[in-house]
Amino acid sequence: MPMDDTVKQRFMADPKAVLAEHVIPVPADMDVKGVENADNCVHITMPAPEVQPRH
Repeated sequence: MPMDDTVKQRFMADPKAVLAEHVIPVPADMDVKGVENADNCVHITMPAPEVQPRH
């Protein structure tokens, strides 16, 4: 989603609110974080570990 500087700043501060404005629902118990790559830093997201059933 392309962002102007104002939306980008708001997204970095409160990503759930900006997503909600774009009709992208996020569960209340889910945390959302925005990160920005730089010329000398790239963020790589790894999948969450698989939840093992309890016996």
